[in-house]
Amino acid sequence: MDNKALRRLVRSVIQSEIEEANATGNIDGGEGQYQTPHAFGSNKKREKTGHANGHKDPEVFDYKKVKKNSKHIAKLYEADIALSDDLQDLKAFIDDNAQMRKAIKLPIIKQLYGMVDKGKFTLSHALKPFLYFVEQGAIRYAKQNSGQWNIMFPKKERAKLALKYAQDFEKESVHG
Repeated sequence: MDNKALRRLVRSVIQSEIEEANATGNIDGGEGQYQTPHAFGSNKKREKTGHANGHKDPEVFDYKKVKKNSKHIAKLYEADIALSDDLQDLKAFIDDNAQMRKAIKLPIIKQLYGMVDKGKFTLSHALKPFLYFVEQGAIRYAKQNSGQWNIMFPKKERAKLALKYAQDFEKESVHG
């Protein structure tokens, strides 16, 4: 191959690369920069346009959106939950209480089964109602045992038990 032919080949390769780079560089139709309205504006502007809170269902692969006040719950998602003796006593108390089962647990389970039927159930959906359920159980347990429920069962401990209930529900309804 002579020098001229080699130069023509190199020029044609370079030209095709430049054309491809130019085509992908003008994705928005060649009108200039990418359009990102309100990207650096105030939060009020984003709230007005509906872009402040992000995607409605930001679950991607194994990542889930967790509220800021539930950080300790997020750490527990993958952990194998070992309940302390106090939590096991509370769980036994709650499970034996027919009034709580009828008034609180059954409506929660009905609501969650509705989500399962629609295909919208996630473990995070079950946490909040089960947190309420465990809190009510802790209040009743403390009344019966003359103690302060929030001292006997700190929020972190109640969250462990709520997660246990949520995981049990998930195993029973979704995977079972």
